[in-house]
Amino acid sequence: MEMFQSLKPVSKSIFKDLLARIHPGVNCNTGDGNMGFVVDVAGEFHIFVQLVLAASGLISLCLKSLKLVNFLLETIADGLPVDHPRSGGQLMELFDAMKLVTKPIFKKILLETKPPVNCIIGDGILGFVGNVAIEVGVPIIYFRTVSACSFWAYFSIFDIIEGGQLPIRGGVPNLVFVETAGDEDMDRLITKVPGMETFLRCRDLPSFCRVSDMTHPNLLLVMDETRQSPRAKALILNTFEDLEGPILSQIRTQCPEIYSIGPLHEHLQAKLSAKNEKPSATRMAELSRKSVREGGSSYCNLNRLIEDIRSMSVRVHDI
Repeated sequence: MEMFQSLKPVSKSIFKDLLARIHPGVNCNTGDGNMGFVVDVAGEFHIFVQLVLAASGLISLCLKSLKLVNFLLETIADGLPVDHPRSGGQLMELFDAMKLVTKPIFKKILLETKPPVNCIIGDGILGFVGNVAIEVGVPIIYFRTVSACSFWAYFSIFDIIEGGQLPIRGGVPNLVFVETAGDEDMDRLITKVPGMETFLRCRDLPSFCRVSDMTHPNLLLVMDETRQSPRAKALILNTFEDLEGPILSQIRTQCPEIYSIGPLHEHLQAKLSAKNEKPSATRMAELSRKSVREGGSSYCNLNRLIEDIRSMSVRVHDI
């Protein structure tokens, strides 16, 4: 409940500010919410149903308060029974079901939406969203919820394996989410991630990299889907240049167009100026609104994203 209590004011404030600033409206579909219509197909996998319902209700509330018209919110079934736990251990079941059930529904919505969708903003780990975008000829922008460093490490997993730096000695054969692996190997440097050669250790890698079987489906899923990122028109990451600038430069060698959008910079500045202040949901919402308003850390990048989507809209209508 604590997560949802903090999620609501932060997400609501950013979403309302974003919608209020788009004139004229843009018909842009996203994986978690969209401008033109919203398709909820993603979320934290272990709380998928609850998060989709929470997001749907939150976005509906925003739309009502802004009195927007011609804005349709839709949720799409993930193909699993309601009582399915949707936890990390059943990750592949979720992805398989979404490819089988969700993909054709999503494609049908895109094809039938009038006026036609101009741009898709999709979760970069959901490869079927990118596949559908290519099939119907609509530009796609990926977003990832992890940091730039995490994204770049995921992108480099293939090179790490090719370089013989995975698996980790003492890794677990079948488990995915584990706390420890072979302690003697955990401080070994990983040197196959450009820009992170001098500090990235085995223990810094995500838990799915600690399996001993390099053909484990969860490992292959993250590796393969992340390597597909360059096919998108752009990439949205929750970071800022001063925090991860060198790694963002590395990512741009594969994904040239990156929008760093998020409240992290504002949170950092607030924490530095009030070290003993305990963060609250209200304060988080204030900082999130500040980050996307004029003068905020994400204002310029958000405006650039909106203008780029507008230009995609013009090109689509000219075809």
